[in-house]
Amino acid sequence: MGYIRKTVDVWEVQGNYGQGWECVTAEYTYREARERLHEYRENEPGTSFRLKLTRERRTIYKVHIGGRRHKRCTSLQDAEKFCSEVFNRTKIVLSIVAE
Repeated sequence: MGYIRKTVDVWEVQGNYGQGWECVTAEYTYREARERLHEYRENEPGTSFRLKLTRERRTIYKVHIGGRRHKRCTSLQDAEKFCSEVFNRTKIVLSIVAE
C-alpha cells in the first residue's frame, strides 16, 4: 500500500477588478490553467490576471475488511470496487470510513 497525498493541487486564475484579487476559475492542471489565463487576458484587456497554486483537501476512504486488512482509496467508487472484488472471496466488510 503506497502513500496517498492528502491534498490535490489546484491552479486558480485570479482577476483584480479593483477590490483585490478574486478567483474567477480553477483548474487541476497547469496547462489548462494557462489556457484559461490566456483566454481571460484576451477577453478582458483592462483587467490584471494571475495564476496561483493552491491546495484542496482530498477525501480519502479507508476500507476495513475483516480484522486487520484495509485499503485507502481516493474515491468512493474505488472503495466500492475494492469491496466488490473482496466479496468474491469473503463475506465480511466492516466499514468504509472517510478519513
